[in-house]
Amino acid sequence: MSSKRKVVRAGSSAGSPSPAPRRGFRVSLFFVLSVLVHVGFAVVAGFLVVQNIQTKRKMAFQEGPPVVDPTHRAVEHKVSMVQKMKTGGAPPQARRIVSTGIGSIAMPEMPRMPSASLMTPSALPGMSGSGFGPGAGIGMAMAPTMGAGQGGGAAGGGFSFFGFRGATGSIVYVVDISGSMIQGTKDRTSYEKLEQEVIKSINALSPAMKFNVITFGSEAFVYQRTMVGATPMEKEKAVKWLKSYSPCLLLASGQMQGNDAAWVSAKGRRHNQTSSKLALNKAFEQGPDTIVFVSDGEPTDDQRDKVLWSVREHQESRSKRAVINVFAYKADSGQYFMEKLAKDNGGKYSDIR
Repeated sequence: MSSKRKVVRAGSSAGSPSPAPRRGFRVSLFFVLSVLVHVGFAVVAGFLVVQNIQTKRKMAFQEGPPVVDPTHRAVEHKVSMVQKMKTGGAPPQARRIVSTGIGSIAMPEMPRMPSASLMTPSALPGMSGSGFGPGAGIGMAMAPTMGAGQGGGAAGGGFSFFGFRGATGSIVYVVDISGSMIQGTKDRTSYEKLEQEVIKSINALSPAMKFNVITFGSEAFVYQRTMVGATPMEKEKAVKWLKSYSPCLLLASGQMQGNDAAWVSAKGRRHNQTSSKLALNKAFEQGPDTIVFVSDGEPTDDQRDKVLWSVREHQESRSKRAVINVFAYKADSGQYFMEKLAKDNGGKYSDIR
């Protein structure tokens, strides 16, 4: 019996598999699957966390305020101002009357400041050859007109003559006093008007400027041998000197025009010709930046082409050309000569009637 039992157990042990190993395998498989599932969840969770962090780090760009069209804004401002005017906001401004002529009221002279200096545009780098200036010696920046080639490159101010304005540091007035200035279409009144224009221009010069005056008829007469400062005393003396050469002094009281007989007298002889060449020669001897030339006709001391050639030689001998502004005053002839004189020398030509 005991041997059969052993045989049976032995056969049983050899013929059927043991259940213990199957339970171990199932446990191992479950464990692996559980680990894989947890790993998967961990990967997904990590991915979501990383995505969330990166999303928060992204910069959000916001659109700026809308750009206002300048034209639209200008229109709105204009409409707004019109509405204010209609509702009695700001009072309407009166229209200003602007004139380029010389007014009857002159500004008082400004005191000379030692630390202040005026500079003409041609004194600035790269701007030589053209410029502008004030009149009345008050300043340069507000000049309403332009003067071709004005300046001369020296500190000074400006001048004004028959409405024309220019900037310069030194100036010579060359004034025709020939008998024809009070004959024909001209008389005492027209000459005195010219004389007053010269006087106004002189009185308006800045004290920082230099000037001189030349009158010419049969010969040329110079106020001072060299240029002088535009001080009140020199201005007063120059005006008195200019009046002493007026051809109107030969007219009798109440007489408006001269005649040929007046110019052959001892005192009248100096008014008998028009020595333009001689007057211009003496003007260049002064070495000015600007020349104002006033006459009513052709030169009588030389041919006009020779006069122009003489001026050209003077200009070539200078380190800096002088500007010649020419005013044909009620001229009977000589307009071509005077216009060319201005054009060849960078100045302005004006036909005054």
